[in-house]
Amino acid sequence: MLLLLGLFNTAFSHSPPARMGSLYTGEARAIATMQIGGCGVGLHISSRRAAIAGGAALLLPTTRLPSAAALPPFAGRTVVITGANSGLGLASATQMAAAGATVILAVRDASKGAEAKERIRAVTQNGALEVSELDLGDLSSVKSFAKRWGDRPCDVLMLNAGVMAIPQRATTEDGFERHLGVNHLGHFALTARLWPALKKAAAGGGAARVVVVSSDGHKKGTIRFDDINLEKPGAYKDCSTPFCSAYTQSKLANVLFAKELERRIPPGIEVAVSSVSPGLVNTALFRYSLPDLKADVGSGALVGDPDGSKLRDLQKIQAYFMTPADTAAQTQLALASDPKLDRAAVSGGYYVDGKKTPPSKEADDAAVASKMWELSERMTGIAFVPE
Repeated sequence: MLLLLGLFNTAFSHSPPARMGSLYTGEARAIATMQIGGCGVGLHISSRRAAIAGGAALLLPTTRLPSAAALPPFAGRTVVITGANSGLGLASATQMAAAGATVILAVRDASKGAEAKERIRAVTQNGALEVSELDLGDLSSVKSFAKRWGDRPCDVLMLNAGVMAIPQRATTEDGFERHLGVNHLGHFALTARLWPALKKAAAGGGAARVVVVSSDGHKKGTIRFDDINLEKPGAYKDCSTPFCSAYTQSKLANVLFAKELERRIPPGIEVAVSSVSPGLVNTALFRYSLPDLKADVGSGALVGDPDGSKLRDLQKIQAYFMTPADTAAQTQLALASDPKLDRAAVSGGYYVDGKKTPPSKEADDAAVASKMWELSERMTGIAFVPE
């Protein structure tokens, strides 16, 4: 399994960030830049881990981040987290539940959601946990989720679920390229259908939150308006690496969505919208990159890994140079819960390592964002007017 390290084509260099304006404080964190498929990504390395590249070992310190107990009390508030059965979603759901929130685990596989629910309950003793089936690759599933939601308020909508580096081009139930369909269009439709619930929560006091989990990989992306589903010959390329063209386009769409949603919300509606890059995180997101296995792009299951041992082995290796999910989730948790981070403070911003950070030039282009919004409306068949 050590050969899996070759898949990342890793090169490290120190790049310590300034801590001004950070959402959290603590010891200075050393940052390494990891080159994956030509894309520079912020990499946080645990002080207890050695990252090995080119025969050289790096041992870097880490910031002490807030624990679940440090989150503000969330009793009586309702949080929806997509992809909440594993990785960043599970870490976020656990910490929000520990703060007293009612947490809805919006997951594609209800049985995995039920397992996650019991794990969270055992850790937090919070019984206010619900599992609700949601397949972001199927717009009818999004519609059903919203119908089951009814007229309840939604204080936090954390758009966390995603897919990455699917080796061969695949499509959703609605015929969209799968990265775009799951990572962006499904979340666009979900936000539109839950908008009345977000407004209802905002009207009850405080600011409702929409937190869009993106990636610094968006900086390598561009929106291909003439071939949005990457159907032209050669358009779907580089997907043997984590940051393939399809993935980076979808992550750029995430940042554009957050910024355009903020622009379209009228004054007086206190829904704070942000996007975030969690960095390089030790989750199952890299499962499609396993060189000796085939991944079923529909179910996400690894063919040839019936007991999950090979994926667990991969994550043991990743642990040497990737951030643990509970640490990486701190920025999105702060954006979801910190009372000071209201709409005026966040204002559609893009956050990395706890700081509001400039995204790519294309992500900051209001004309591109508006065009992508209109295209998303046409593709999903939803006229989303956030008023």
